[in-house]
Amino acid sequence: MLDPLPMPKAVASHTYQAQQYSSPFAPFFEEASLALAATAPTATSMTNIVCSLPISLASTVLADYPLEELSLRGILMNGQRRSALIYHPEGGVYPATVGQGVSQQPAEITDIKANSVQLIEYRADDQGCWQTHSIQLALWGSLN
Repeated sequence: MLDPLPMPKAVASHTYQAQQYSSPFAPFFEEASLALAATAPTATSMTNIVCSLPISLASTVLADYPLEELSLRGILMNGQRRSALIYHPEGGVYPATVGQGVSQQPAEITDIKANSVQLIEYRADDQGCWQTHSIQLALWGSLN
């Protein structure tokens, strides 16, 4: 006859306190990547990589469409404040301001000029980080 197995040792339970530890959902290499980027030579290719998305992916009308389907139709100015009028494929024009996220791909408006809008687009890379790309939406005929 076989002897019974010994009782397993009790394991202490643990309550996760978010302010004490890193996020369980962040990539495990995020801190190492940031440390590497901080010590690496400052090359252009290194400065446009971020490992956490700096913009909110709030649901707006413009977030439902790819960037290629959006176009700039006008600029509204009220003193120093500017809003871009961005056309979406369903036939509507939506006002957007600096800092607002647009497009299905994460993109953020960084500047609104008299005839164009500057955007930063975030594209996921194969390491769980984001590469930034500068994009411009211009009024038709305003760029030569």
